[in-house]
Amino acid sequence: MRINLFLRLIILVFIGSIWTQSNSIKILSIDVEGNKRLTAEDIMRNAQLFEGMNIDGDDIQKGIKRLWNLDRFGNIQIFITEEEIDGVHLLIQVVEFPILDQIIFSGKKRKSVSTLNDKIDLQLGQILSDYDIYTAMSDLKSFYKSKHYHNVEIDTIITSGSIDFSQSVEFVINAGKKLKIIKPEIKK
Repeated sequence: MRINLFLRLIILVFIGSIWTQSNSIKILSIDVEGNKRLTAEDIMRNAQLFEGMNIDGDDIQKGIKRLWNLDRFGNIQIFITEEEIDGVHLLIQVVEFPILDQIIFSGKKRKSVSTLNDKIDLQLGQILSDYDIYTAMSDLKSFYKSKHYHNVEIDTIITSGSIDFSQSVEFVINAGKKLKIIKPEIKK
């Protein structure tokens, strides 16, 4: 594993020096790995990288930014897998976010499921990122604190969904006890 990573770094450094020596280099082929729902053609089209195209170092960075801006991927990397006199062979590796299949609330939640669903911005079928889960947890904690459950604890359990490339999110809630502030009695 380390040797493979080391070789990739050497190739990237080498190709970087080639790009500084010449204006552009030709893409001989592009392979795509890690895609689940999007086709390889969709990924290449969105990255605006195509076989036969002459590119420079900025084009690779722009391709990564274009893919990243789709908000569909947790990781995007573009590697040069092989170098020839005529050009290079590229590999685009992506990790797609799953689709939200189910939202579950469990534990000592002290509020109805419909109320909790209204407090988060998650929709079944949406692309589900780690940030979406974090935001939902924060929204739930804020809601509970507004109802005086200041010691609320929320954990998440992520499981595979019932459809391909989907996940279910379970929010395990321990609302704790409601904290009451009692006004002190003032003696006159």
